[in-house]
Parts: sequence; C-alpha cells; structure tokens
Amino acid sequence: MPFHPTLGARLAQDFPIRQGQRHAHYLATYKLFLRFFKERIAVNNLQPDDAKTGVVLVYSWMTQAELQPTCWKHFASAKKLLRQDKTRRLTASEVDALRAFVGGSLIATSKYLHLFNPSRYAMWDTNVARAAYRYSWQQCNQSERYIEYLDDINDLHLHAALRERIRQAIGKSSAVRCKEFALFQLGLAESTPPSYVSELSIADYALAPEKYTEDLDVEDDPGVSGC
Repeated sequence: MPFHPTLGARLAQDFPIRQGQRHAHYLATYKLFLRFFKERIAVNNLQPDDAKTGVVLVYSWMTQAELQPTCWKHFASAKKLLRQDKTRRLTASEVDALRAFVGGSLIATSKYLHLFNPSRYAMWDTNVARAAYRYSWQQCNQSERYIEYLDDINDLHLHAALRERIRQAIGKSSAVRCKEFALFQLGLAESTPPSYVSELSIADYALAPEKYTEDLDVEDDPGVSGC
C-alpha cells in the first residue's frame, strides 16, 4: 500500500523535531543497543542469553508493554530466521514467526529487526503508521503491512532541509533510520496537543507514549481503506 498521497507535502512542512532533556540519553541508548546487536546478535553462533537480552533491551523502550518470558521457548526458530536474513529480507510469515520470540508484539519485533539489521528494517509504531498511511494501529497491526512499509520507505525521499534537520538530531545513521525518524516525528507532531509542543522529545515518547498519543481512530482518513 503506497504512502498516503499527502505525505510528501506534510514532510515538507516545518514540523518540530522533539528534543528534550532526555534526548541525549535516548540517542546514547540507541547507539549502545546497536553495538550490542552488532556484536552479539548479528553473529553466526547466536547464543540464547544474548538473543533474550536483545528482547529485554527492546522492551525497555516500551514501558506499557509486558514481556512474558514464555516467548523465549521459540529461540531455535528465531535463530534460524535471523540467519536467513543474511541472504534476503524476511517475509511476513517469517516476521510473524520471529514475533513469537519477541513477545508477540509487532512493534517490538520491528525494533529488534532494525537493531539487528539497521539498513534493511525500519522501526514501526503508531506514530509512523499515522504519518505514513493515516491508519490506526488497529488497522496496521499485521506483518503484511509492515513488509509493505519496508518497501514503501525504501522509495521515500527526504528533501535536503529535512535530511539536515534529522542529521542534526540523531547524527550519522542509516538511510532507513533517518526516514523512519522523520515519519515518527511527523506522526508525533500530528498527534500532539499544542500545549505539549515545547516539552516533548523522542526520548519522552519512547519511555511514556501514553502521555502523548491520542486515539488514532479519530484521525483516520475515511478515504483510505483498512487492511
């Protein structure tokens, strides 16, 4: 499903990039997580404890999500799927299979995959879904939609001024990360009451999303069909 036809014009607007006191902490955590995944997860002989630790790190960004350790019984299939990524991107059914190991959450699975391979997979959440498709999370909580999003984001081009704003906010990152960050910020800006604009940051959202995210259903575009 292509991005919403208004996305280009909305990205061209001077929407705020949220930066607060916790922004530096979030970025430092992201870099630490990337390094851990590169050194301990994206390896041939992936160990169960390392794979599980990666899941715990992802859930540390998702304070409203509960992780049930019973999901870790799916380690063997998760290891096989992550090895498969060396030759090609995972399919929707394979994302679903990995999702069983990452606590059942598509959001968490997208973060896990991004940290595992930041040039191939983008993170996915309600704000990205809102900005990119004008869909509610209920409409987009399907692995098929996530795979379509990965195709769509590869074809997305950010204008030079926005790329520079993103670079200043997050430093050097993969193209996929920069595009996802732009979509996230746009979605956050479009779902945030004006009174919060001067206070919010990407870190604040990651740690307390319930403070800022409204019910997406009230802003769905009726002209866009659901999943």
